Amino acid sequence: MIFRVSSETARHFILQTTATAYVGAVSFALVLFLARELGVSEFGRYQYGLSVAALFGLLQDAGFRTLIFREATSPSPGVTGLLRKLPPFLLFHLALITLFGIWAASLIKD
Repeated sequence: MIFRVSSETARHFILQTTATAYVGAVSFALVLFLARELGVSEFGRYQYGLSVAALFGLLQDAGFRTLIFREATSPSPGVTGLLRKLPPFLLFHLALITLFGIWAASLIKD
């Protein structure tokens, strides 16, 4: 089966791929630079903090971004009135998780 792709779609694909490659190259260069400048111990602390921050970001998002996008574009039949109630619930969840993160960070001793 042969698929035809418009020139605009191909252009957007190339731009997206180029942007992704650029971000990857800059990230790689930054990691190399930081590894050399910080040394083994400090770079390990940096990577540990980065990993904790990434996991904390997952807790903060909790899939709400995808849920709100999906329900805004194509509402599910059983949850028609839910879209208006989601943003306040999302903000409450975000504030609660952020406060928990601040509390947990205060427990860490250097």
